[in-house]
Amino acid sequence: MDESEVFVVLVNLCIAFIAWAFWYWKLNSPSDIIVSPRVKGWLMAVPVICTVLMWVLLGQYAASDVRDSGGYMFFYVLLGVTWLTIGLMVFPYFGLNLTDDIINRRNAGAAFALAGAMIGLTFCYIGGNIGEGPGWWVVVFSAGLSTAAYFGLWFVLDYVTDIMATITIERDRAASLRLAGYLIAAGIILGRSVAGDWVSMEATTQEFFVLAVPALILLVIAVIIEIAARPTVERPVPPPLLYGWLPSAAYVIVAAVLIFPQLSGLVAR
Repeated sequence: MDESEVFVVLVNLCIAFIAWAFWYWKLNSPSDIIVSPRVKGWLMAVPVICTVLMWVLLGQYAASDVRDSGGYMFFYVLLGVTWLTIGLMVFPYFGLNLTDDIINRRNAGAAFALAGAMIGLTFCYIGGNIGEGPGWWVVVFSAGLSTAAYFGLWFVLDYVTDIMATITIERDRAASLRLAGYLIAAGIILGRSVAGDWVSMEATTQEFFVLAVPALILLVIAVIIEIAARPTVERPVPPPLLYGWLPSAAYVIVAAVLIFPQLSGLVAR
């Protein structure tokens, strides 16, 4: 690694250590024991799951010089952890906050949405690493493109359906599960949309707008489902299995079926 990459590593180490130390401290602070053991355990595991996803998928599909170097694998996974940290700072602007929603208001259902948002963002970052490229700034550009679209789709979904209010105010667990599934699926599709060997910013952007079309189609489907599945007077508490787990799983399965078979052709071994 050159001097600039060493500097990036040091900065990322500081950011990641401070942010995740705070995350685990909040979940384990004596004053925050109101978090149930199950929710606490799940939220403690999610950052580890995201990190493992990065390590495994980068080890399979990242540039050859990254896959063959433990140092560069550490570099890009650490950059991904910082990427996730920045995402956590953005989530509250979308109405999703660990401290306010899950700890202070005891909204355990919101933990599903938070976990899904983190995993979806992880896939956005992973996609920016797939394929051959000249350096880390290419990853930042590509992952930045998918991440911007990710938050844009989330904004539109909430603007049209008010799903965040359904999750945080009405405490609808099924809605939280649906959002989690949708965000994971969107992250998978958008991550694939920026994957591939680097040519130029223009080429990456043009290809992205073509490959990201399924994410728009999925958004339309999600809007229709949200309107149909939101709580009503006759159904004040929609059953989580039928209205939450099933559509959530369907989102992810559709995205996986569309995207994962294409990955083998993205990297020349």
